[in-house]
Amino acid sequence: MADTQSLLDALQNNQIRGLGIDVYEDEPWTKGIHVPKEVYQKIFAFPQVIATPHIAGWTQESKIKLARVLLDKISDFIQKNPVVTD
Repeated sequence: MADTQSLLDALQNNQIRGLGIDVYEDEPWTKGIHVPKEVYQKIFAFPQVIATPHIAGWTQESKIKLARVLLDKISDFIQKNPVVTD
């Protein structure tokens, strides 16, 4: 994640040619907690900016993969740390 105001400054000063972004200082950016939402709106207005919502983890495939990774980690932990019941 980059500093949002710095991104806007760099775009306005032609220091970067374009921007692709899906992670924001504020999630969702519309809340404007850390950065005023007007700053985001200015960034999104540039034609060389591609902004997408931060939702990659919401797919069914990602949830299945996450569950498998978690299960593998739990299984690995159990194998390395057997329960002793003496």
